[in-house]
Amino acid sequence: MNPLGLKPRTWKALWVALRRSRRDPKARTILARSLLSLLLFAVWLVWNFFEFRGLSFQMGRFGVVLCSFVAVELFVLLAWPPLSHWLDQRALERKSPAMIPELKLALYREACLLATLLERMASEYRMEKEIPANIEVITRRVLLDRLKSLGLREELEPWVLDLLLAPDGHWTAEQKNRALPALECLAVLR
Repeated sequence: MNPLGLKPRTWKALWVALRRSRRDPKARTILARSLLSLLLFAVWLVWNFFEFRGLSFQMGRFGVVLCSFVAVELFVLLAWPPLSHWLDQRALERKSPAMIPELKLALYREACLLATLLERMASEYRMEKEIPANIEVITRRVLLDRLKSLGLREELEPWVLDLLLAPDGHWTAEQKNRALPALECLAVLR
């Protein structure tokens, strides 16, 4: 829908190529081509700006009005299709949502709980390493406060609450290993 081709995936590809360009020759080629295309587009825009500007100086006030009308018309022609599509999609989503709000809320709740458990598991794994004496681990407290602020702490299953209330560094190896496959579930819920 975007007439300029500057879609989000274009910017993402440019960003990935930029990050990989130091060690990947193919990424350097992609980066060079993308930057050259953007440079040519910018030069084209500047050229047209000065052409219209020169035309408006030669034609006086009428030229300024004419150039302004043409610029507004071009903007509307370029911006209206994506804007119209976006507005139509929003109206359709309001009329007939793809997912009922209760289901969205339930999925969000599950994703938050799962993310909290995985964050706690990561903390437990990090605590297996030697921690300097001047560092206090407060993962448990922070996660419980976050769940309370989201209003999710009261609805927790007893076994989840037991896991989260256990002191930092007291998860068993079995509990840690059982939590590892949940990483895939979180990716799906996201």
